[in-house]
Amino acid sequence: MCGKFYWCMMLAINLQSESDRYCRLILNGGHLRTLSAKAPLYIEMNGEQITRVAVKFREDQQMTVKFDSLKMSIAMLVGHSKPNINLSASKTEIDINNIKPCFMHFDRLDFSDVCRLATSSEINTYSSTCDPSSLNSVNKLITDGDNNPLVELFTVKTNILTMSVPPSLHLGNFIDCANEWISSLFLGLKKCGVSKPSKLGYQLMEIEVEMSHYNFVGLELEEFDKSSRRSLDRMRIKFDDFRLKINRFAPPSVTTTHLNELDEDARVHSYGFNKGGETALSVRNFEFTIHPLNTDTPLLHLGDAKFSGYFYLVGLHPSSPNVPEVVSKVIPMATFEYPSRHATSQS
Repeated sequence: MCGKFYWCMMLAINLQSESDRYCRLILNGGHLRTLSAKAPLYIEMNGEQITRVAVKFREDQQMTVKFDSLKMSIAMLVGHSKPNINLSASKTEIDINNIKPCFMHFDRLDFSDVCRLATSSEINTYSSTCDPSSLNSVNKLITDGDNNPLVELFTVKTNILTMSVPPSLHLGNFIDCANEWISSLFLGLKKCGVSKPSKLGYQLMEIEVEMSHYNFVGLELEEFDKSSRRSLDRMRIKFDDFRLKINRFAPPSVTTTHLNELDEDARVHSYGFNKGGETALSVRNFEFTIHPLNTDTPLLHLGDAKFSGYFYLVGLHPSSPNVPEVVSKVIPMATFEYPSRHATSQS
């Protein structure tokens, strides 16, 4: 039982023909029902390959991902708390709420999230930079079943990535809804004992992102340019040869000390999970334009820009002063709806 709701998981495969398969994952409040397109997770397959994945976060918030030539492998190693995932596709489109053009378009996508054993030098460097007395508390490392520290390798590589965010997309509303849905999903699976509890500790990590060409179109106008027969882009960002690498090997206690030294607030704060680290970034031919202010000359142009140093993306720990208490929300997965705003306003 999860809160006020009973959870039920059901995976079904309907064989329409030898080449068509439809998989639906039903998560509902304990009432079995006929499989339908209302399932929050819908997977369509052609032969042995996944061609489309549809996720319904709410009746008015849904996402569809289409793949070409998708290859994916998932392996759960003994002693690891999370699987190794490798994914590659020649063409990928992410569509949100059927708004055209699509939200994201990859001409090629390579994604991997795997773990390896930390080397002796990495372990020695980590241990030598933190207080030995804290190795069993905030600085304790995540290990495998034999207590060998692990390093997570998170890699995303693509050739051409195009993003389009028109005003009608309401991207912020979609992200809030997706976060609520995912949080409720994992909370339900955890309380039902379906998912394993995450190991406590600090995860050594290497993050690498590479893009040969990136094109972002935002705030697209509803009208069309009659001469070119295309929509006018109010804001455009594009760059070439983007490289980002983040190494997360500094102990949390060292990161906390560094952040307090940088912060002008005299109070000493505790911080939560750090999504940044030692960062190296390079980009060639970065351009930022706004229509119609600079159709010929970009508002901003950077050539061969580079950044090297520490980049921290971290929130305050709940134990820090003046931090609001954590508020838990329960979203009924069977209805795809938030609690009634009208009822909330009346209460």
